[in-house]
Amino acid sequence: MARVNGWFWPQRLILPVQLTLQSNTRPFLVWLFISISIVAILFIGQLRFSAWIDFTVSDEFRYLDDDAVSEGMRSTYYESLRSRRDRVRLTPMIDQFTQERAVMRVFLPYHPLRDNPLLDQQCPQASRPLDCFRQLWSVSLNGRAIDVNELIPTERMDLNLRGLTGVVPLAGLEPGLHRLEVVWNPSATEDDAPIDDIYEVMTNRYQIPFMFAPAYEMGIDEDS
Repeated sequence: MARVNGWFWPQRLILPVQLTLQSNTRPFLVWLFISISIVAILFIGQLRFSAWIDFTVSDEFRYLDDDAVSEGMRSTYYESLRSRRDRVRLTPMIDQFTQERAVMRVFLPYHPLRDNPLLDQQCPQASRPLDCFRQLWSVSLNGRAIDVNELIPTERMDLNLRGLTGVVPLAGLEPGLHRLEVVWNPSATEDDAPIDDIYEVMTNRYQIPFMFAPAYEMGIDEDS
């Protein structure tokens, strides 16, 4: 049993305590409690990690769960609202919720662990990897799509991320609430199976709400 434990646990750290306790108590009970303690440490550590990256680990928010919030306003979608806990959430993001200018910037993060297996399958011999990576995203606002060839390769040291940056025109929008639609892997269909156990689905759709409040007064329609 000690030889088996040596493959999993650092014996130089465990044996001094283990042998001391075994010389004064029942050896089997000592080994049992040490094993239980290690499992408990792993379980508590995983629970604390989940509590750090998720909003909550309880089911008290069942009337406003993760699926409902994913379609609404989340801090991870806005660079001005992101916190340390949002660093592990690699989702598309815009600069802020309130947009006052005629254009809006959107950043599409590059997640190698998620993106590389798919890109290796779609473009195994790509002479221009950037063009292949651009096809992994689509951005549209009110049915008006952004040309993916205009997405700019970007390195964000403030976010410690690389990705693509796009510029979305807001001219002609009425003041108020709007939604930017961003799709990861838009060419996938519902029948496509994940190509790796990293994936849960083959496509992700992000609905990013924002408020358009231009920094100038607009005329009132006389017919209204």
